Amino acid sequence: MLDFAAVDGPEPAPVNVVRPVALFKEIPGTSIMFKRITISALLAGAVLLGACEAVSETPKPLAAADSSGQVNLSATLDLDAVRKKFPALSPDDIKESPVSGWYEIDSGGQVLYISGDGNYAMRGDLIDLNTRVNLTDLRRNTTRQELLANIGQDDMIIFKPEGETKHAVTVFTDVDCGYCRKLHQEMASYHDEGIEVRYLFYPRSGPNTASWEKAASVWCSDDRNEAMTQAKAGQRLSPQQCDSSAIDDQFEAGRKVGLRGTPAIITESGELISGYMPAKALVTRIEQGGLAR
Repeated sequence: MLDFAAVDGPEPAPVNVVRPVALFKEIPGTSIMFKRITISALLAGAVLLGACEAVSETPKPLAAADSSGQVNLSATLDLDAVRKKFPALSPDDIKESPVSGWYEIDSGGQVLYISGDGNYAMRGDLIDLNTRVNLTDLRRNTTRQELLANIGQDDMIIFKPEGETKHAVTVFTDVDCGYCRKLHQEMASYHDEGIEVRYLFYPRSGPNTASWEKAASVWCSDDRNEAMTQAKAGQRLSPQQCDSSAIDDQFEAGRKVGLRGTPAIITESGELISGYMPAKALVTRIEQGGLAR
């Protein structure tokens, strides 16, 4: 995961208004690098954004490949300058953005836009003013899909409906979270809607805490599904010992996708839904394609 410390500040509030000026408000608490961006440069970027054609979910290539089949990044991007700011950056981590002269760095669900000369960076949502599509959300969704694919279903605790599975969601959960328990108590209603629930652990209190130990006891149980149900009903589980390093991996995955609490529901399209959602509302959300489209 890239270190954004050089330009990172408090997480900016979601952008709800798609007027150009609102898109590029100064982010309180950010570092000097952000504040060096002039208002005129930001407004110029907004004009370029408004003039863009509709962009597909597939990012554009950085540049045409040469005769060897390799992309020549130096033709469009000062990669050396960018690497001085982000030493861990590889060419695969950066893609051309819809705004001419600006590039997209995506690491673990965090999206950063950086100028081709490596001197300026912006965080926030990039919105196509012609289509009203949140392009940054589309990129985050793709990244979440990739992260979950790397975990695999073998490292999840899965509650399948008895009938047809119409949809599957991945839920980051904490056994001590009240709304996580509410969601689990309503598992039958999710199954009635054909929703498969795939659990990953995200003990909010972190390692070496009571919630983490409860998660480990569930994970190490012979019947993880039954142990999960018991733990979320407030029943005391006997401490179990096994290799529970999967919980570390799941916790790290939750951090990468930008979790702020639990439950956190991720749909098959990669959309992140923060918080509890009843089964029927969740089906509607899934079938309407979420908010990014």
